[in-house]
Amino acid sequence: INAEYMGEFVEKQRKIKIPTVVAKINPKATQAVVQQVEEDRRHAIEACIVRLMKSRKTLEHSQLISEAITQLSQHFKPDPKIIKRRIDDLIAREYLERDSERTHIYRYLA
Repeated sequence: INAEYMGEFVEKQRKIKIPTVVAKINPKATQAVVQQVEEDRRHAIEACIVRLMKSRKTLEHSQLISEAITQLSQHFKPDPKIIKRRIDDLIAREYLERDSERTHIYRYLA
């Protein structure tokens, strides 16, 4: 390549390095967001369970868990243990009850 030719070359585009912004993570804010998300998910799980039970009146435990997971998986991946805790809480608040003879069956009360 001819040196004279390269001397006339002027680059029209320039590369500019822009420093990336490092986000400062505040542990208190992160913890508050996690708690808020968990609270929102609890309400979503309870609403889903009540909706299912309202439409079906009686459901077996395994059916209720699987249908709740199916409906909630569009929004987040629910944990079956948390769903079970929400069912127990709804029983305590008298939205649901267990069948007296077959304890794996729930009935809608409200």
